[in-house]
Amino acid sequence: MPLHKVKHKNIDFKKWDKCINSATNSHVYAKSWYLNIVSPNWQGVILNDYEAVMPLTTKTKLGITLLRQPPFCQQLGVFFTTGLSPETTQAFYKHLNNFWLTDYQLNSSNKVTTGKQRTNHELSLDKTYEDIYSGFNTNTKRNINKAKKGNLEAIFTSDYQSVIAYFKKTKGKTLNLTDDYYVTLQKIISEGLKRKEIKIIHILNQQKEMVSGAILLEHPQRTYFLFSANNKKNAGAMHYLINEYIKLNCERKIIFDFEGSDDENLAKFYTGFGAKKATYTRIKKGIFKHIL
Repeated sequence: MPLHKVKHKNIDFKKWDKCINSATNSHVYAKSWYLNIVSPNWQGVILNDYEAVMPLTTKTKLGITLLRQPPFCQQLGVFFTTGLSPETTQAFYKHLNNFWLTDYQLNSSNKVTTGKQRTNHELSLDKTYEDIYSGFNTNTKRNINKAKKGNLEAIFTSDYQSVIAYFKKTKGKTLNLTDDYYVTLQKIISEGLKRKEIKIIHILNQQKEMVSGAILLEHPQRTYFLFSANNKKNAGAMHYLINEYIKLNCERKIIFDFEGSDDENLAKFYTGFGAKKATYTRIKKGIFKHIL
């Protein structure tokens, strides 16, 4: 079984991305451009001529090579164009044991018996809007109606800085986020805009002030709820924002990926749109949390 580990400088990015694009479990997190931003020195484990691949998001700290899950990168693991035998899959997983410290998340198609199960929520948009709306719960519908009565307006724009600034002014105040976090985010958005894969939505009140905003990343067959900013005082603004995107993109074979969450309140918000739970596995070994 020709399975080999390849250093970053020796990876054929065209073949790598072709594999990810064709994979039955494709995620933008594993595209080379995305990995180059969130984990510049990533390596790859490759089967044959890029029939299946697994990125290794390594980082060296205090002379120790760590395997860690980068920010804005929910799921990695093995990506494949055809089904893999249990032996091949296990051969991929063995590479996760070659580090002193590991904190790594497999994708939902990678089934293992160890590790911690984490929660994502996904909504299929391949139905009519009426069918999708019928799956909204009472609270979600109520909040959308509140937003309509408040004459909120949804606009698409290229202004992502306002969303980030609004987040810093609201929820960001309570979080201990580093400057590197925001730098990485802006790099993803900037490159995504060049690739025409980013959608930015502002919700404006009657005074044309932004009261909610979101940055969405559109990958073939999947849209990621990458980043958002909202003020709870503006009833229904975020419900309205997501509803507007759904209306514009219904009857398409895409998944709206909420990117979470294990948080009970966020999970309620996502399931309010009819989103279904999808689990993935976190593999954590060593004293990782004491090093980073």
